[in-house]
Amino acid sequence: MATTNYAPYELQNKIEQLRKEMIMLGLSNGLGCPKTISVSQILDQYIAKYQACKKR
Repeated sequence: MATTNYAPYELQNKIEQLRKEMIMLGLSNGLGCPKTISVSQILDQYIAKYQACKKR
């Protein structure tokens, strides 16, 4: 994930996009699929960044 600073609404949009992508990948390829796991890990990073942003 890039170190670009995002506004909270941008992070929310990206989180929602990644969440939808992860769900679709999980349904079509399975939860253990490397692509599903990769998107899940990226999603985790964005959620952590959003939480840190909200604490400021």
